[in-house]
Order: sequence, then C-alpha cells, then structure tokens
Amino acid sequence: DAKTQYSQLKYLLRKQRKFLVHVRLYRPTASILCKVYFQRNPHNILSMRVDALALLLTMANIRANTQVMIIDHALGLVVAAIAERMQGCGRILNMFTGHTPSQVEMAKFLNLSNENMDVIKHVPMHFLPMVDKPDDPNDDDSLPVSYAIPSLISGGSTAQELMETSEGALRTKRTRNESDAQGDDIGDASPQGKDITPSERKSLMTRPTRRDLKHWIRAGCDSLVVVVKHDSIPVVDVLLKYLIPSGTLTVFSPSIQPLAELHYALCQTQLVTRVQLNETSLLNHQVLQGRTHPFMTD
Repeated sequence: DAKTQYSQLKYLLRKQRKFLVHVRLYRPTASILCKVYFQRNPHNILSMRVDALALLLTMANIRANTQVMIIDHALGLVVAAIAERMQGCGRILNMFTGHTPSQVEMAKFLNLSNENMDVIKHVPMHFLPMVDKPDDPNDDDSLPVSYAIPSLISGGSTAQELMETSEGALRTKRTRNESDAQGDDIGDASPQGKDITPSERKSLMTRPTRRDLKHWIRAGCDSLVVVVKHDSIPVVDVLLKYLIPSGTLTVFSPSIQPLAELHYALCQTQLVTRVQLNETSLLNHQVLQGRTHPFMTD
C-alpha cells in the first residue's frame, strides 16, 4: 500500500516479463520451417537459409502444371516447398537411392491436403535403367514399382529378371529366405504362408505403376533440382538427360567447392547455357520510426 500506482504497475510489468509465457501460433509454411530448422538443427537441412530456399525455387522456375525431378537430402524441405507452391497441380518425381524413399517429413509438417501430397511420386534410382531400355512385351508394367534394390534380391541374374522377381511378390507368396533377402521393402516380400496385410497392400497401391513412371520420365521434366551434401556431379550426370530442352537445372550445396567443380564441368560439356554460380547473404535490419540500421549481433 505504501507504493504508488505507477510503482505497482512497474512492478507487475517486471514480473510479467520474467514469468509470463507468451505462445504465438503460426500457420506452417516452408519459410517458417526453414527458419526453425536453421536455428535448431541447421545440419539436418544442409544449413539452408530461407533466402537460399527462395532463390532455389525462383531459379528452378517452380510453378503449377509442371513436372519437377528432384533429389533432396534436406529432410524433404525442398520437396515440401515445391508441393506447397504447386498446390496439387503438377508432378514431383522424388528420386532416392536405396530401398526406402527419402524422408519427406517436412511435407507432413506443412499439413498439406491429400491432393497436394499426391503430386509427390517416389522413384528409385535403380529404376532408371528400365526407362532407357525398350519395352519388353513380356513385362507386366501394370504392377506398382518396386523399391527393392535388384542386387539385394539374388546374384548372377539380369536386371530384368531381378525386377520381375521382386514384382512377383505383389501377387504371389514368398519363401522365408526370399523374404529375408528383401529386407525392409514393405510389400515386396511376405512371410511364407501369409498374404500381404491390408496396410501393406494399401501402401503398394499408392505407388505409381511402372508404366506410368516410364511415361512420365520419358516425357521429360521441366525442372531438375539437386540438393545434396557432397559431390553433385555424378547425380547431375545421370539425371540431366531427363531434362527437356529449355528446362532449368538448379543445384544446392552447403559448400562452394562442389558447386565450383560442377560449374566448370557443365561449361566444358557445352550441354547447358547460362551457367551461374550464386552465393546468398542475409543481413537482418531493425526498422524503427525515423531510423534503420542492421542488427549488430548478426
């Protein structure tokens, strides 16, 4: 009671700043996720800032009703950003190595609708040799694509025989030895004497068929986006031929050396034009009434 009203208000404000917790809700967007991960776990997204992500989408000419081929090692951040911009109009061919698709958890964090998520099609890299070869009338291309690596199925067989063997598990039963050899490829193998479970069958039916994948890849892609940590030359060397004329090739790397080597290699091949090497910088400014200056702590 001895304190004045102004002193009491000042005391309450000081205690509020110390103990009161403010929670602000944001609608999830690709830019917000990029900022959050860059502050907490930058190595998970290859130290990609929001300005680098914006430049990447701009240089790749991402828009609706286009087909984009991408290999993303940044937890699917770029895949999610492209899907967010397309809004269900277009197609994203998410290339991956191994027998399981790369993580696209960022797309789930954006709370995208099923229509927007359906544009993402997972394509294993070992499927590309089948695209380059002529179609075999004996092949059943109506089956969903297999994620199993052919070399893990058996030894000494041709690639075509290995793919047929892995796809046969979608309609027939496997022996236990074949199931162990297949590993974690869901739906490509089933224990002896057991049919494929409903959840596995649903997962298989969401995969595109081999016929559709061949048609999409052979038609060519409007944009090729490569986001890798290390050397990108082998990846570009494999995927560049699937880019249509006047298409755009965009590559991101957390370090400048791999990009400089790729820049030199592309200039030597003379297969592309207007090769650019860009490095972004971000400086935050404090804007107040009557004065503006950069943040000195950045």
